[in-house]
Amino acid sequence: LLSYATALLWVGSEIPRGTTVAGVDIGGLDDVAAVQRLDDQLAERAASVSVDVDGRVRSLPASRFGLQFDPEASVDAVPRREALSLRLVGQVFGQEVDPAIDVDARQLTRGVRALARRVDQPVRQPRIGYDGSEVVTVAPRAGVALDRAAAATAIADSYLVGEEPVAIAVETVEPLVSESELDETA
Repeated sequence: LLSYATALLWVGSEIPRGTTVAGVDIGGLDDVAAVQRLDDQLAERAASVSVDVDGRVRSLPASRFGLQFDPEASVDAVPRREALSLRLVGQVFGQEVDPAIDVDARQLTRGVRALARRVDQPVRQPRIGYDGSEVVTVAPRAGVALDRAAAATAIADSYLVGEEPVAIAVETVEPLVSESELDETA
């Protein structure tokens, strides 16, 4: 009973001690102070998204992807002091709460599309032509394409969760006809 009472006192009557949101400690604060601390300490980080596309890191505005951090909803999502002993023990050792994020899906799609326009390199299909009576060939070249669905998911899921840039994969797009097939035909 004494350890239960000690745990109740340790956790406190406000946000339980040891509570963090995106690495920011808000434990022991009232709701207003916790919202202010999250706003102060995460505003700069929440303003942009760093993406690593094929080894090139870009920092882009979070608003371009329709992402917005909601400090009030983050504080509202914090589990409060629990009377059940098992949950209370978990709170004594601290708890990490995921930041509340508003995602505008339409804007996220537009942002990923704009990123893809910078990254995508179209595949070049081989061509055979004639210069008078001489055969002229244009060799095929592989292209590169951003996996848009995977990029949107990775950007939204990683926002404010880590400090590292979001790794975005690109796929190689092969031409329909290889250079050896072109040589055989020409």
